[in-house]
Amino acid sequence: MTTGSQQARTNHGDAVERNPRGVVLLGAVAVATTAVYVWWRLFHTLDANRWLSVPLFVAELVVITRFLFSLASIGPAPGRGVVAPSGVVQPDRQAPVEVLVVAVDGDREALSRTLALTSVENPMAVRVLDSFVRPELAEEARRHGASYEVLGSPRPAELVGRAMTSSEAPYVAWLDAGDVPVPGMLGLA
Repeated sequence: MTTGSQQARTNHGDAVERNPRGVVLLGAVAVATTAVYVWWRLFHTLDANRWLSVPLFVAELVVITRFLFSLASIGPAPGRGVVAPSGVVQPDRQAPVEVLVVAVDGDREALSRTLALTSVENPMAVRVLDSFVRPELAEEARRHGASYEVLGSPRPAELVGRAMTSSEAPYVAWLDAGDVPVPGMLGLA
């Protein structure tokens, strides 16, 4: 995977097209259908036993109201997605962040992807943390310029806790192998 093709974008809203007229039409049909149903329930089915029918009718009104509110919450079409502000991703500026990548459950490809995208941000240091020695992960860490540390704990939280005590950076970011960091993430520090 090359980092040159990485875009400063976190979601792809362009793939979903919503027609606002269609949403309004759907809402109008839902309101009209609800009105007809409520009229039918009130004047044709509540005659026999009102005390048993009223709680059921109230429950139905609650469900219908929730449906109409959920229909109303369908917003406009999403925009371009969240874009990192220009100037946040500055490869020549070193971010004052040390990145800890936990590789307990990760494989070589997942670690490679995470390290490649993290190196674009130019952090102070990248440390790959593992619970036991795996030569293929150590080689991958060296290939990306990261240090590979075996701290012996099987739990990721303990690995991060031990690594944070020895960190000298003002900020520490914690990723799992396979995570894809958002462009500009380290520039926020």
